[in-house]
Amino acid sequence: MDLTARTLPRKSQAQCVNCGVRAQTVCAALGDPQLEEVEAYKLGDQSIPAGSDLFLQDEQNDHLYTVKNGWIMLYTLLKDGRRQINEFCMAGAFIGCQSDLTGPMAYSAQALTDVTVCVLPRAGIDALFRRMPEMAVRFACIAAKSQENAFATLASVGRGSARERVAHLLADLESRSQEHRSNAQGPLPLPLTQEHIGD
Repeated sequence: MDLTARTLPRKSQAQCVNCGVRAQTVCAALGDPQLEEVEAYKLGDQSIPAGSDLFLQDEQNDHLYTVKNGWIMLYTLLKDGRRQINEFCMAGAFIGCQSDLTGPMAYSAQALTDVTVCVLPRAGIDALFRRMPEMAVRFACIAAKSQENAFATLASVGRGSARERVAHLLADLESRSQEHRSNAQGPLPLPLTQEHIGD
């Protein structure tokens, strides 16, 4: 079920300046006055229950999202119904962006846990980036890092043994979780099933 199609978030009372994942997001390089402009532009925060789709492949989606807490998986459905999980997203991830911002989504996003996302409208994001080039540069850095991770994962899947592929996945999740976990020394909560890992 695509929650954005039936419920738009209400304006959040939480201020961007106090955002707990600000250092990992596209807003990391912005000063307080710029954050006020982003706050006026955003639609608010939205809660997504575990197991619900934030948006669906081949359907229109008019929003961009920053994950504030929880886990989301991005996945593609093949024509025969098989699922390929492309990425597991944690707090700080910026999702919903693709090369064609006006076309239908090339992939789906589903909450693995209860999730909170900050919602931005796609319309006008280019103008926002022009007014705040620091935000655009930060977005480009995040996109480049995502590409690097995708290349490393592709190499692992294409050339690694089953044990090496699982080890790569777990090491990647642990590394990325270090950025926002308050107790990075403790065990990483892992809301994944064997099916998720297989996909």
